[in-house]
Amino acid sequence: MDAISLVYGVVVAIGGLVGYAKAGSIMSLLFGVVFGGTAAWAAVKLPDKPIIVLSVSTVLTLFMGLRFLRSFKFMPAGLVATLSLLQVVRLGWQYVK
Repeated sequence: MDAISLVYGVVVAIGGLVGYAKAGSIMSLLFGVVFGGTAAWAAVKLPDKPIIVLSVSTVLTLFMGLRFLRSFKFMPAGLVATLSLLQVVRLGWQYVK
């Protein structure tokens, strides 16, 4: 099991739930649960294949990074973009090795 990716997935999923609870954002709920759930599932079931979590992290880095650049608000876009970028670097290095 990849514990770091599991925590990352749970944080993304919880972020989607919080986005829904605070702003009523169905998109936050949907994307948070889908992307976070996929990352958490892959971390537990497929720890030897980081490509799934790497893909999720890459998409979230790009999407949330663009949202951060438009708003310059760290929460939530900057936080998710930063965590996702850290995952991309970590898993990209692991995948290349």
